[in-house]
Amino acid sequence: QHTHALHFHSRSRRGSVRIKEPHRVVHPLKDAQVLEFYSSLKTWRDRSIMLLMWAEGLRAAEVLALTVDDIDPQGQDLRILGKGDKQRVMPLADVVSLTLRLYGQLERPTTDSQAMFVVLKGPRRGQPLSAGGLRTIFRYHRSKSGVTQANPHRFRHSFGANMTRCRVPLLVLARMMGHSSPHTTMRYVELEDEELRNHFQQALDALAPRGLLDAPEP
Repeated sequence: QHTHALHFHSRSRRGSVRIKEPHRVVHPLKDAQVLEFYSSLKTWRDRSIMLLMWAEGLRAAEVLALTVDDIDPQGQDLRILGKGDKQRVMPLADVVSLTLRLYGQLERPTTDSQAMFVVLKGPRRGQPLSAGGLRTIFRYHRSKSGVTQANPHRFRHSFGANMTRCRVPLLVLARMMGHSSPHTTMRYVELEDEELRNHFQQALDALAPRGLLDAPEP
């Protein structure tokens, strides 16, 4: 079930007021879908690209903008150029660091290009991977794996959902994902009713010793 953004217009003497509901919810991929799609990838390059989205939260454009100098020499941190030319640094998960190293050592052709991700074969071998090339990779592997919902934004959204599930604070997650406002990050937070109830009860329990919530005398 999809919830689409709706627009309401009301006119008054002072003009028109438009109220826009939040963007429709993008549901994260299930773990089984992630594994199914990942298993269809046969190059370290493509595996690195997917992991940077799913495990590090990068946008497609951020992946394509990476250069070989954006990884620190120890392979522990990644410098990311985000929207509005804002830079952020993310720690690299061990599996991502290893996969990137294998791509660099085993697959990446010798080239003058500083782009981290380049074309591996054909007449454009060694040239930077383009946005169209990235779309082709995902389109091919969606068909091959049968995971029709797999796309860069869905993997990035899965990262956000996974981090909130692991109780990463909202302001920290906003910084991880390169959001200029935590309000954008709120789209990745989906609380179940039971989870909300548990948090509420914990708060009440913490307040109770202060005597503020004592049952009133009859």
